Amino acid sequence: MIDLVCNVSNAVKAVDPKAKVYINIGGAVNLLYNDRLLGCIDGVLREELRSHPGPSGPEPQDPWETPAVLDTLAYSHSHGKTVLVGSRDRLKGARSLCVRAWSHGFIPVPQPAWTLGCSTPPRQFGAVAPQWLKATSKSIIRRPYTSIQYLSLFDIL
Repeated sequence: MIDLVCNVSNAVKAVDPKAKVYINIGGAVNLLYNDRLLGCIDGVLREELRSHPGPSGPEPQDPWETPAVLDTLAYSHSHGKTVLVGSRDRLKGARSLCVRAWSHGFIPVPQPAWTLGCSTPPRQFGAVAPQWLKATSKSIIRRPYTSIQYLSLFDIL
């Protein structure tokens, strides 16, 4: 997996040296302790920090999972990586997610992002969007995203 991410990163940056490569880490957060992987990416996205989808709506994560994930994300952030965090709580938990994420230096992406227009942090929270988030550039992504654009392997294969 690390080889694949690094190969994709190298290929993207060969086309555009200013390109930023972000990964959606999912359940493989321990890979973020790998220095080689960290050297190949500019940032990481992790959704569902405190809950996961259940049959009748969001269910809490196991008690050990959230602190463990936050530790790996903090490690990545301390190594200069941009950290994006998301939640499936929709509008209900968006403010809480944003406040907690910003307190760690992470960038919140409430889900579904298009409901909040999260191409910039909501103004009522007093945040200013970082410059990279406002920037537009050529994209090799096959389908448009309504907020932050990031690559998944399925978009480029």
